[in-house]
Amino acid sequence: MIDEADALLKIGYEEEMNQILNIIPKERQTALFSATMSSKVEDLIRLSLKKPILVEIKDKLDAPTVTGLEQGYVLSDFNDKFLLLFTFLKKNKGKKIMVFMSSCNAVKV
Repeated sequence: MIDEADALLKIGYEEEMNQILNIIPKERQTALFSATMSSKVEDLIRLSLKKPILVEIKDKLDAPTVTGLEQGYVLSDFNDKFLLLFTFLKKNKGKKIMVFMSSCNAVKV
């Protein structure tokens, strides 16, 4: 899984990405995500992926991604985050929910 490939290449991690791709097994499934298709991202795809499949978002959508989708966010103190999350999940039991944290360390207790 390579996420934010364009950002990684933009800040100079091209050599490190190539080293990683040379070390991992040749028989694998790789998913590469990028907000933009720069020439460096295209080079990375050409050099590291076999039979790539491009999935992209159309410039103009006829309808929203999901009808009825509700989005929101909450800023909370560090010490209150898990109580707040627990309360929110309990009140919305049975709904599909996606929660983003600022980092892996933010999830660890």
